Amino acid sequence: MESDGRVGRHLMAFEEPDVFFMRFDGPVSAEEGSIVNHWHLEVSRGRDQVFFLIDLAHLEGIGPEVRKEASLVMRELPLRGIAGYRAPLKARVMAKLIVTAMNIFKAGANRAPLVFLDTEEQARAWIASRRREGLHAA
Repeated sequence: MESDGRVGRHLMAFEEPDVFFMRFDGPVSAEEGSIVNHWHLEVSRGRDQVFFLIDLAHLEGIGPEVRKEASLVMRELPLRGIAGYRAPLKARVMAKLIVTAMNIFKAGANRAPLVFLDTEEQARAWIASRRREGLHAA
């Protein structure tokens, strides 16, 4: 990944304490997907929980090999929720395919819910509410 958080045309960042921010722009190549997936593993190591905040407005495609790798990697993360926003139908379908494949092998409470919201503010508020729920459950 470049130092500015770019992988190809896509923007990636980690916001402490626990949010992976992603903004996709165009199709995600196999190489780009692999870079992002390995970055998720590396940054998540040693954390109790992480969330995905994803701007899906300009996502054009994720190939089957990238979707498969993403679902396998996401099973290894302490992922507590995924909030996508500005998502057209095609992006929603791709995200649901990945998350469904990941959740098939995760037990009840370890499953990560996926929500689609209209704005980044709504997505951040949803993550904040999930974070509060997690603190109360501990």
